[in-house]
Amino acid sequence: MKILDYPILRKQFIIEIVFDKLKNISQIEHSRCRGRGSFMLNLIAASSVL
Repeated sequence: MKILDYPILRKQFIIEIVFDKLKNISQIEHSRCRGRGSFMLNLIAASSVL
């Protein structure tokens, strides 16, 4: 693993908490895709339904 990856790994926990809070606020369903792009697509789709 590269040395530049370690700061990102430390912040992964915080990022996952933020994603979880946004999913709960938007009431979107859990998807198997864990990428940022897939999450943002699901978030946009949920907000367009509201």
